Amino acid sequence: MTTSQNVDRIYQLLCRVIRKHPEGQKKLFFKVAPNIHSDYYKYIMTAVLSLSDESFFTKFNGKNFSDMIIPVIKTKRDHHEPNNGGGNGKPRPKTLKLIDFEGLPVFSFFKDLYHKKDALLHVYAYTTVRDVRGEFLDWKPNGYWTKEKCIEDALKYNSQYDWLHLSGKAYNAARKCDWLDECCIHMDSVFSSWTKEKCMSSALKYQKLKDWYSNDVNAYNAARNYDWFEECTSHMTRRKVDGYWNKEVCIEDALNYTSRHEWQKNNNTAYSIARKNGWLEECCGHMDSVRIVWTKDDCVKSALRYKTKIEWINGDKKAYVSAVNNGWLVDCTKHMKNLRASLTKEECLESALKYEFIIDWVNNEKSVYSYARKYGWLEECTKHMKRKQQSWNKEKCLESALKFANKNDWFNNEAGAVGAAKRNGWYEECTAHMQINRSWTKENCINDALKYNKLIDWIKNSGGAYNAARKNKWLFECTEHMKKNKNVVFN
Repeated sequence: MTTSQNVDRIYQLLCRVIRKHPEGQKKLFFKVAPNIHSDYYKYIMTAVLSLSDESFFTKFNGKNFSDMIIPVIKTKRDHHEPNNGGGNGKPRPKTLKLIDFEGLPVFSFFKDLYHKKDALLHVYAYTTVRDVRGEFLDWKPNGYWTKEKCIEDALKYNSQYDWLHLSGKAYNAARKCDWLDECCIHMDSVFSSWTKEKCMSSALKYQKLKDWYSNDVNAYNAARNYDWFEECTSHMTRRKVDGYWNKEVCIEDALNYTSRHEWQKNNNTAYSIARKNGWLEECCGHMDSVRIVWTKDDCVKSALRYKTKIEWINGDKKAYVSAVNNGWLVDCTKHMKNLRASLTKEECLESALKYEFIIDWVNNEKSVYSYARKYGWLEECTKHMKRKQQSWNKEKCLESALKFANKNDWFNNEAGAVGAAKRNGWYEECTAHMQINRSWTKENCINDALKYNKLIDWIKNSGGAYNAARKNKWLFECTEHMKKNKNVVFN
């Protein structure tokens, strides 16, 4: 079985495995899982096996897998025993313990476990797939941190400071729901020495919340703990709440800037909201429409500052592009050094002899390699070289993919394996364990695109957002602010 966590797929495969062979032959299956998540996958398989019980199978609707109850072995340690290990704030060991099914009659085991109150079965307790995922994958869905879970989590720590820094999500859930007093009753308070006046005095040194938090976290946390936070931070620059940026506020903010680029760079939030709601023309009516018109003399003067075309492109690309578009490139660059013209066949051969593999030559002296290829000397230059080859079968692709947590990392490090997996239809199977990319809504795509001024930069650095925008026909809106090639057409 593959690394898939899809319960429907796993259950279908399992049914094929347990189907009786017409000749009575025995079957054996293996579940593929990353080493770091092997125990987690065992819990998933326990949940799938639980579906062999009729009462569970009839209640399963394809969407409630996370709430399925599965058996675990009870630990001897009291779940509510506080950590008295010297106040080091380290979390206790995991509270879940796997069942070893080796030698057990699996299907009758689940039937007896779920329907009999036999004392022999009292060594087992129950948890849910949701809690398993929360513990093993650090995945906490909305509503995960109930009061009981917060209290249990707090018992791992001897102080609120340790709890906040080592399990911040649980701490913040308890604080938000006013359960801190109950959760922290066993703890030593690190906030007892902080008075309101001390917190105010500390906060007044900073203009931003993040600066206060970074430089005096104890005062910051004490203020939150004692409900002085709003008063202590009233003078600070705060993130604007939803609905703050209406049309009038955007127009007022835009008046602080003389160009759209300046406004976008300094207050991207206001700029994006104005553009999204169609207020840009009104907000930017006072701004100068700045566009430099390059004459031939301007381009020549710019080019004279550089010795090569590549230096000119890197130093003053706008002038270079204007020269190309207006046919002035030859006149502008006649003083420049043509590096390629200085390369002879002997020099290319001398360069090539330094390397054993073609890929090493390309990586280290790409310009020489390209020159040899252009003038037909490539075969002669590389006849002594070996080519690095990798035969990617399915097993090697799976092994390669398991080294990486997401698809981008896999592609950036082993593109050959990715290509082989895609060509042979193994890609979904190889990437089943990888993290799911963020949900690219139209708003997310627009906000992500605003980080880049060129389409090519957006494609290279955030391909997921670009592909989502292209697929959903949002490209024009997402790239409205970008500098585009005149030949680019968005359908």
